[in-house]
Amino acid sequence: MAGNTSREDMAPAEPSNSSTLKQPSKVAETGKLYRRVQRLQLSPIEHTISRGYVRVHLCFPFEGDASTKKEAVLRLQRAHEVTLNRWPFLASVIFPPNPKEPDVLEVGYPLPATAADGRLSFAVSAAGGRAWTYEQLTKWGAPPSWFEEVLTVPYGPIRPQFTMCSVMAVHANFFQGGLVLGFAFHHSVMDGSSIKQFLQVFAAACTPGWQCWSKHVQDRRSELSFLLPTAETSKKNDAVQHCEEYDLAARPYRAPKPCTTVIFEFKHSRIKELKHQVMYHLKQRGVEDWVSTTDCLCGLIWVAVMRTRAYRLPQQTEVKFTTAVDARSRVSQPLPEYMGNLIVAAMAKTTLGELIGQQYYRNIHGLGTPHERMWQAKFHEVLGSRNDIPLLSIANAALEIRKAIRRVDEEYVKRRMAISPDDSAKIRTTHAYDLTVDGATTGVDFSSWRNWLDLGFYPTSKMSFDIPGAKTHFPDFIRPGYPQAEGACILLPRRTGGPWGQDATWEVSLCLRDCEMTHLRFVTELGGWAKKIHDHDLQDIAARNGGPREFRRYQEKIMMKNWDDIGWGLENLDLNDGDAPAPKRQRRSGNASGSGEAMDLTEG
Repeated sequence: MAGNTSREDMAPAEPSNSSTLKQPSKVAETGKLYRRVQRLQLSPIEHTISRGYVRVHLCFPFEGDASTKKEAVLRLQRAHEVTLNRWPFLASVIFPPNPKEPDVLEVGYPLPATAADGRLSFAVSAAGGRAWTYEQLTKWGAPPSWFEEVLTVPYGPIRPQFTMCSVMAVHANFFQGGLVLGFAFHHSVMDGSSIKQFLQVFAAACTPGWQCWSKHVQDRRSELSFLLPTAETSKKNDAVQHCEEYDLAARPYRAPKPCTTVIFEFKHSRIKELKHQVMYHLKQRGVEDWVSTTDCLCGLIWVAVMRTRAYRLPQQTEVKFTTAVDARSRVSQPLPEYMGNLIVAAMAKTTLGELIGQQYYRNIHGLGTPHERMWQAKFHEVLGSRNDIPLLSIANAALEIRKAIRRVDEEYVKRRMAISPDDSAKIRTTHAYDLTVDGATTGVDFSSWRNWLDLGFYPTSKMSFDIPGAKTHFPDFIRPGYPQAEGACILLPRRTGGPWGQDATWEVSLCLRDCEMTHLRFVTELGGWAKKIHDHDLQDIAARNGGPREFRRYQEKIMMKNWDDIGWGLENLDLNDGDAPAPKRQRRSGNASGSGEAMDLTEG
């Protein structure tokens, strides 16, 4: 399972004089450094998880000339280098070591780490032009589509022909008045808790004079040994049969529908009042169970989403709400510093009629007395303080979600750890998780970023970025990658602490098909609960900032931006604001740089 094996190879690398990385122990007569390649094996959970990237965008207001931007790049590169020195395997690639077993993956990384390792997963670019400014980004609430077309994070040097891909990548993108710091993490190696650890070290390393943590290669096999099944246990139990989120029954393929991702912003006072009402309602019914504030918000979202889908589903349809649960604190030996993926799914289930209410279902299908709405259904621009979603439905949904999460214990985790490599491959190739969750029809797939990006308020924040030129020590916005899968729901980080932290708003990113998102925005539905909805697309912004011609010109520029052609150093990068021309396309040379010589990380 997880852990460093005894297998070692020798890999040549250029010597590095970086002050933050350990010096080489042996140098061959040729002048090249020979490094041992470590093998990091993945656990059954890491093999079973879908193989994609978790993308995170941190948005900072930025002011400064080209020299300030160069100083910022040097600071970010040093922070990246320090973080990789803490976890060297993040700078490498994930691959199948045995061509005959392509579904069994490992991470191979050479030690000692060098500055060149950091350059392979760090990129910097500058987006010129008038169409995209930080002022516009702030005005429109950082709509998700903006990041896909303008500031998408490259995935690193992926080579499908060798079935290799980077463990993670960092991309610093400067544009007029702002900086977007983007990260891409391979989900088979890192989960939310791991990303939190990475960002905490990265942020701390942005502080001048911050000392590097001592390098510590985790013995992940030893850490997870108490969760791994014995041979006898594996023979007795069919692990997949005990994991409700993996149903291997054959299902017909459904072509994806056009979807849109929207950010719903809720007032804290509104969500706090919802929690109070739900708890009072449960107490009046004699229910002693406790539900969290997040459970109540999730219950509201679950009911609202399924109300928009009720027109196309039978009343007795089983509907689901799947929550990603960090298992580190739910086992007998907590693993708070485990650097890997230890996420399990908790699935709440009920019927559509029980969730949204029998009467509402009958009304929308014309089987009962039409319900008189409080006001005519309009878009969110007409705000209201009430809507048609009953408190009873929200309370029942929140209670089911809490019960599902409470079922996650050590035995629950062990059953997921007992999944064999063959079953892991079958789960992925049949898309068993996606089909069981069924986010496009009967389910919602929820994950909370609120638990692992602790923003706070500077100087009390646990995560503070000291970047030259950045006007704040914490990002104004944090956004996921785009597009998301239909039914995907992410609770975005919420600031806590400080003079305004207790009243900070709640933000939820939600992806639904276009027609159902339109319904969801009605004031009689989820739109009536929201303070704001951020969903303006690129053309909408461009029309207010230069028109279609400017939009097309910028799209042509962005289309050229891939990992091989992006600026790795500062030599060919125009860091000046204004209507800058698109950078000339560079052919990839024999070194790691995609635009001339890569910048020496030891300079400055």
